[in-house]
Amino acid sequence: FLMGSWVCQLVCLVPIQIARAENNALRPLVDGLEMPGCLSCPDSVTLSSAIRFGFYDTILSNWKGCIKVLSSMGKQSSGKSYLLNHLAGSFFDVAGGRCTDGVWMTIRPGNNCLYVLLDFEGLGSFERTIQEDILLSVLNAAVSNITLFNKRDFHLDKETEAVFDRFQSGMSLVKEDGKLFKGLFCIAIKDVDISDVEELTREFYAKINQICSKSQENFLTKMYSGEVEIAVMPPYHLPEYYYSIEELASTIHELRPCYQDGRSFINDLKLVIAQISAKDWSPMVSKR
Repeated sequence: FLMGSWVCQLVCLVPIQIARAENNALRPLVDGLEMPGCLSCPDSVTLSSAIRFGFYDTILSNWKGCIKVLSSMGKQSSGKSYLLNHLAGSFFDVAGGRCTDGVWMTIRPGNNCLYVLLDFEGLGSFERTIQEDILLSVLNAAVSNITLFNKRDFHLDKETEAVFDRFQSGMSLVKEDGKLFKGLFCIAIKDVDISDVEELTREFYAKINQICSKSQENFLTKMYSGEVEIAVMPPYHLPEYYYSIEELASTIHELRPCYQDGRSFINDLKLVIAQISAKDWSPMVSKR
């Protein structure tokens, strides 16, 4: 048991890439590599069975406790990977420019719960089309317990609205499911002066309520069940930044897990990736 625990912790030091967005499609990977060109997958169920996540397959398939999924999204260079690393002690690449390509995964064991961390590449970059951003946002919303949407500025500007429009476009692809699209959408606003925290929090809640009140058919209600929180975070060199990290960790700790074991989660994750890749928008219930 001790050797197994040590191997698990060692594997968790190295994130694995599980999908890429290119040519207006989501491309699944096999053990972090491109799928062999000779592999024939006539449908999404067959494709899901071909997807592998290396050693993470073994760890997740044998995990008997609950699963919570944390993901990070936002505009390019908004500190997505940096926040996940501070929050969970992960080792995603961090850089000033584009450093995340597609979707990367790692895991962190907790008390009777396994935390799966998904790091998504930045939305709205020149390297990606609108269609590719939409597919990434649908994958994110489908499997996450909490989506951390990172912002470095203090306003819902046109660029942020454009990113939200990508979420909105993905809303039409969402089908009702008992396990999917049940997460919390948390807007993490970075580098806020301590004196502005309360005012900025009220301002953003008011704007989010305005988005939700325009129509019941919006991405927040459809993809996140209307569950929205604002996390206003001071600059990282201040002690208050780490207090805000602790508050965010408490929020995650209180979230209800969507999966009670690792096998059901990993099967759903592979099937979601396969369906998005195949552009199969039928309900997943019949395929589980």
